Amino acid sequence: MKKLFIAEKPSVATEFAKVLKVDGTRRNGYIESNDYIVTWCVGHLVTMSYPEAYDEKYKMWRYDTLPFVPSEWKYEVIESVKNQFDVVKSLLTRDDVDTIYVCTDSGREGEYIYRLIDQMANVQNKAKKRVWIDSQTEEEILRGIKEAKEKGLTIPVVYNTSGYEKAETVALLKDTVDIFLTDFKYIKPETAKKYSNAENYVSFAKAALGEMVKIAPSPTFESSLMTKGVIVRVLLLPDHLIETKMIVKYLFETYGDNIYISLMNQYTPIKKHEYENLNRTVTDYEYKSLVEYAMHLGIKNAFIQQGGTAKESFIPEFDLSGI
Repeated sequence: MKKLFIAEKPSVATEFAKVLKVDGTRRNGYIESNDYIVTWCVGHLVTMSYPEAYDEKYKMWRYDTLPFVPSEWKYEVIESVKNQFDVVKSLLTRDDVDTIYVCTDSGREGEYIYRLIDQMANVQNKAKKRVWIDSQTEEEILRGIKEAKEKGLTIPVVYNTSGYEKAETVALLKDTVDIFLTDFKYIKPETAKKYSNAENYVSFAKAALGEMVKIAPSPTFESSLMTKGVIVRVLLLPDHLIETKMIVKYLFETYGDNIYISLMNQYTPIKKHEYENLNRTVTDYEYKSLVEYAMHLGIKNAFIQQGGTAKESFIPEFDLSGI
C-alpha cells in the first residue's frame, strides 16, 4: 500500500518529494514512486457556493432577503482548478492508498483547504495524519520528520541519492534517514570526468558512503521489509565490465555484508551518444559475468535483475509535467 502526501502548493510538494527522496515518475499533477505519492493543491480547490446556487432570487442583494443563513452550506469545485482537483480526488480515493498525510499549511486556512477537498472527494476508509510544520523548507521538513519519529512515526525514511554528496551533508541526516539508497557510479576519476564531468566523484562517493554506513551500520528487516540499512546501486555500463567489477570488489572488501549491493543491467541509451560504446545496452554475457564475479567474491547481500529491464518504460519523465 502507498502513502499519499498532499501539499498546499506545487513548490512545497517539490520540497517534500526532495526530502522524502520520492525519485519516481512525474505525472500530471503528482509524483509517484513505489511507496509514495506526492501531490498538491494550487491554493483553494473548493469554495463555498455563491447565494444564487441556493436560489436565483439571491443573485441580487436586497434588504428583504438579508440576512441569508442557509440550513446547509453548499460547496463547489473552483472551475479554473478543476483539473487539479480531479487529479487529487483520484489519488485520495485510490484503492492502493491507505494513509494520507495532510501537508497543507499548519494554520486554519491550510486545514480548511484540505478539509473541503476531503469532503468534496468523499474520502472514506483512509488513515489521515496531520503534518504540522511551520515553515515548509527542506530544513523544517527534516526537523518535522525527526520530531515525528520521536512521537512514533514508524515509516522508514529513504534517502535516494546519486552518491555525489558531501560527507558532512550526509552526517546531518543521522536522526532523520533510516535507509540510504545510493549509486556508486565510478571507481576511476577519469571515467567520472569523461561521462559526468565530475573528476572528484569517486572521493566524494567513498566518503559519503562511509558516513551512510556509520548511520546505518547493518541492515535490519521487519516482515521481510528493510527498516534500516544501506543499498548501493551499481549500474553496469557497456564495455565497462572490468571497472564495474572493481567497484563491486571495493564495496565488498570495504563493507562486506553490512550493505546490500544492487547489480543493475538496465542501462538504456535514449539518443545517439558521442561515446559509441554507450549507444547500446549491456549484453547478457557482460551482466552474467558481473553476477558470477560477485558470487565468486562471496557476496550474499545482493539484488540482481532479470532480463528486459533496458527499456524506456523504466525511465521516468523528466519534463516536470504538472509542476
